[in-house]
Amino acid sequence: MNQPIRSSLVALAVAGLGSALPTAIVPLKADVGEFSIGFVFGVALAFYFVVWERLSNLATIALFICVCTAAFPAAEYAAMKLETLFPVNGSMGSARLDIPMPVFFGAGCVGAFLVLAAGLFVYGPRTINWKSLGMVLLWSIGGGFLGVLGGGADGILTHGTYNKMLLLFLIWQPGAAVLLGLLLNRERKVLAPSSASVSIADGAPRAQVNRSILVVGGLFFACILGYLGFLIFRTIHSARVASDRAAAYKRAAAEAPSAVNLPRIEPLTTAQAFILREIAGRYPWAPMSIPSFGEWPPFINYLVGYTATKEPPPATSVQRIVAVGVTQLPNAEWARYRVKYPQPNIAIDSPLSLTKVTKFGQTLVQNTYMRYSDGRGTLCFLWPSGNFVVSVCYETPQVDEEFVKQYLEKYPSSL
Repeated sequence: MNQPIRSSLVALAVAGLGSALPTAIVPLKADVGEFSIGFVFGVALAFYFVVWERLSNLATIALFICVCTAAFPAAEYAAMKLETLFPVNGSMGSARLDIPMPVFFGAGCVGAFLVLAAGLFVYGPRTINWKSLGMVLLWSIGGGFLGVLGGGADGILTHGTYNKMLLLFLIWQPGAAVLLGLLLNRERKVLAPSSASVSIADGAPRAQVNRSILVVGGLFFACILGYLGFLIFRTIHSARVASDRAAAYKRAAAEAPSAVNLPRIEPLTTAQAFILREIAGRYPWAPMSIPSFGEWPPFINYLVGYTATKEPPPATSVQRIVAVGVTQLPNAEWARYRVKYPQPNIAIDSPLSLTKVTKFGQTLVQNTYMRYSDGRGTLCFLWPSGNFVVSVCYETPQVDEEFVKQYLEKYPSSL
């Protein structure tokens, strides 16, 4: 006959507090903290169950740690959703954030529910029933109050700025550990008074098992493991994207032409830069030139819009149909570089938006970065021509290539 399991709420609280100390002391990156906080908490409680209660089934230990790892990002997600119902009160003139207490309460409940449910399935008696699962829901409310207590304490500590979450973890994690201990003690006494050690974790024979509860437990762990897998995949993918983006920035910087001994730019008039006459029934509007200030290499931007009316009304009511830009750079190398890496970092952030196309026997770059699949947005064609970069952008779904044709005649592509 199995010996009754010995348990200690104090030891559980110490394990929970010990898991909170690294979070409170060591600053963690967001992607690391998302997993490490719950993982360390799960490892600390699993260590208690192995050392103190002698429950050392490796499979169930791994399941429990996985659920604890997923509990923190699940609570974070719940908090973000609750902030849409209970908006955070803040202002641009103050660093103070009044985070509503229901946000902490809801997040604390979600985290506690996952930890308590996993603990009951793994370390509770085999004879758990539907009432036991109801008790998990009820006791999860305690996790909500722990969240309120910890969040409120952090608000006081940081004067409402919430720039650090220290007390929240120092209060919630040992408190949730104690809740788990209390729940397990109750269920062991109520459901298995003659053999308090009968649990999934100790490998005892399967006696009086409620099959429907087993199904629920299996679905619970399958969902949590699937959720955790999704989070891990997303984190790895994001890290890979960030790494590729950083490498692309380095490559772009390495390919930049020399900025030493650049020739002086001789400004053009807008009449020299543009075709200031009607094109395909559209009329030039508000041509201008904008020199760079303190940027290197220096450049001059020339801009003009084309509208449907020859003398458009005030600017607030003008619908620009086509926008043409001409950028004058110190030399042809910089012009080709600006076409390869157009601003704002499109070649790095969205390289598939840039494709080479042939128009009127010349090679251009088509930029669909701001164009939507339904034809809305802006479609641009750009190309270098000597030390100039020319862009013709269509701001309506209709694309009249007469603009591209005429500007190619004025500025032949050097691609």
